[in-house]
Amino acid sequence: MSNQKYDVRNINWAKQPVPHFLCVSSDNKLIMRRDENGDFLLISDDQTVFTPINKDDAKDFALWILLSN
Repeated sequence: MSNQKYDVRNINWAKQPVPHFLCVSSDNKLIMRRDENGDFLLISDDQTVFTPINKDDAKDFALWILLSN
């Protein structure tokens, strides 16, 4: 039995027309959880590393991700 909190098979991909509160990257390497304030929590694929990102920095991070693809 896995001790992971989220089953990535049941999370929508990050490239969706409407932002989700919980999404996963298309390669299943990152899980992103957004709260009602727009702040993000990045979760590693093994779900052991959690990185909080405030909403202002999250916009820059999202832009960086989009430009790198």
